Amino acid sequence: MLNRHSSTPLYEQVAQLIQEKVNEETWQAGKKLPSERELCELFAVSRITIRQAIKQLEDQGILYRTHGVGTFISRKTKLQQPLEQINSFQQMLEQQGVIASTKILANKQVLSSVQMAKILNLQPTDYVSNLQLIGYGDEQPMVYYNSYFSIPVGQTIMPNAQAMETQGKPFSTLDLYQLTNTYQPTHLEQTFEAHTANKELATTMQIEEGWPIFQVTSIMYKDAYPLEYREAYYRGDQYRFFIKRKL
Repeated sequence: MLNRHSSTPLYEQVAQLIQEKVNEETWQAGKKLPSERELCELFAVSRITIRQAIKQLEDQGILYRTHGVGTFISRKTKLQQPLEQINSFQQMLEQQGVIASTKILANKQVLSSVQMAKILNLQPTDYVSNLQLIGYGDEQPMVYYNSYFSIPVGQTIMPNAQAMETQGKPFSTLDLYQLTNTYQPTHLEQTFEAHTANKELATTMQIEEGWPIFQVTSIMYKDAYPLEYREAYYRGDQYRFFIKRKL
C-alpha cells in the first residue's frame, strides 16, 4: 500500500510495488505491463506519477519500452546462443520459452558495391538481392538481419521468405535454404563485434540510440561458392553468446 504521508516520493513507492509484482511473477517477464490508465486506477495516482515510476524502472533495466507497442517486463536472463552449433531462429528462441516471429522489412534488388561483388564473386556492376528481416521474441524486436545474395540465389530465397511470412512461421535465412535442394550451405565464416545502435538501427529495432548491439557478420558458402553475405544485429541486453572449448 502507498503511504501518502511518507517522505519517500509516491513514484518511488509505485516503482517498488511494480517491482514486487515482477519479482513475485504476478507480472511475468517478457509480458506487457498494464497500461498507464490501468496502473493509475490500480495505485490511485496520477499519470505523471506512473510515468516517473516507469522511467525509474526502465533506468534500472526492470522494464523496457517498445515504441508504438508499449512497456514490457525485462527477462531475468538473456537468451543463450551457443556458437558451436547452428540452430534455427525459431528453435533457439522456443527452446528458451520465447515465442518467435519474423517480419520482412525489405525484399529488393540493389546495385552491388565493390566489396559486396568481391565477397559474392560478382562484377562490380552486377545487381544483388537484398533481404532485410526483423526477428521477434514475444513480439519484441530481437535481431535485425540484412542479407545479400547473387540474383540466382535471391530468386530462390526471396519467394521462400515471402511464403514463410505469409504462413506466419518464424525464420532466418538459414531456414530458407532448407526449402530448396539447389542451395544447401556447407559452412560459414563469422566475425563478432560489439557496437551501439545508431539512429537508423535504433528506429528499425525500436530501441534507444546508443543501445548495446552485437553485430555478427556471416558469409554462407556451398563448398567454395558464396551464397550469402549477412549482417545480423542482436540486442546486447537480450542475447548472450557462448562456446564450449576443449583443452
